[in-house]
Amino acid sequence: MDDTAFFTFEPKPLQTICIEFLVGNLDTYQSLHTLPVTVAQEIFIAADHNNQFSIPSTTVFKRLELFSSTFTKYFVSSLSLRHSSHLINYLSSEFTVFSGVSSLDLSHCKLGDRHSILSQLNYFTNLTLLALRDNGLSHRGIDHMTISLRLLRGGQRNLQYLDISDNQDLDASCLEYLKVFPELKYLDISNTAISNKDAALRKFPLKIFLSSTKVDYEDIKEDVFRIETLGWASHVFNSWSKWYKNKTKRSKHRQYAPYPKKKMKKTKNKGKGNFQLILIK
Repeated sequence: MDDTAFFTFEPKPLQTICIEFLVGNLDTYQSLHTLPVTVAQEIFIAADHNNQFSIPSTTVFKRLELFSSTFTKYFVSSLSLRHSSHLINYLSSEFTVFSGVSSLDLSHCKLGDRHSILSQLNYFTNLTLLALRDNGLSHRGIDHMTISLRLLRGGQRNLQYLDISDNQDLDASCLEYLKVFPELKYLDISNTAISNKDAALRKFPLKIFLSSTKVDYEDIKEDVFRIETLGWASHVFNSWSKWYKNKTKRSKHRQYAPYPKKKMKKTKNKGKGNFQLILIK
């Protein structure tokens, strides 16, 4: 190295070196609670660029939990997974890592009444807005979703906006379960089995009730239930969605790939008769 090259060399800032060290040893830490928010954000971004969260796995969820447990409202504040049924099934065992969100959209995800996500929603104590549109739910699914709040006084006590529309098996019996939400203001039950003639509906204690009887219903719904993925982890979900789509395409390609052609060689049969022996290589 000549003298010119030596004097033009600029060492990395100490903070950059420290962040690179933390990112490289992320799996060894139990908590990041002593770090300032700005430093934690830099570590998260650097870890993301270093592909520390690229493919969902048990190790990746442990890394994410370091940030979600301490920097809840910055990690992910709003989450939209509508039309992501396969990805949700893949993530369901670790879904509580994202329990700090205040807005959650799980519409059109084919959950049904027995999906584990419904019981895990009891841990989402910060939820103020929840969309479960078109998921094949009945009163049993609502039962699972509210059991913690009804029996243990836990669960989504802050929930204000709930969309359970287009679940055609939902009848008036589910309204009894929904009474446990003390802050509930908006409820969308359009296109369900609940009708205006149901006695339980007339007794339901809501300040504002959204139903198909409202003329301006669609405009109100679009304004209230517009949910996007926001927070440090928003890019992570986009990466996972692309990864899962590519993973699905590859598995389908292997499943429907044509049977491989094999090279065939003809040989003369030295035995008696006029038959040919065919060898497959």
